[in-house]
Amino acid sequence: MKEQTKELKLTVEEQLQDMVDKNIQFELYSKEDATKFLKYNNYYFKLKSYAKNYNINPHTKKYYNLDFAYLVELSKLVFRC
Repeated sequence: MKEQTKELKLTVEEQLQDMVDKNIQFELYSKEDATKFLKYNNYYFKLKSYAKNYNINPHTKKYYNLDFAYLVELSKLVFRC
């Protein structure tokens, strides 16, 4: 019998805080717009998977120059394919 694992479910506010903690910026895409995007357009873990394409500081585990807008654009490109 396979063991089932539960995915961690975060509220939108917790998702945003997790991104802030990882140094994902909200300069090109406001937190208000990000809240709407996360509520209505995408799954957080799927969106966060696109962040793997960006550089991360190995010591702090925080991203360099990553704005939420970049993740949104990648998700739109994938959706269109």
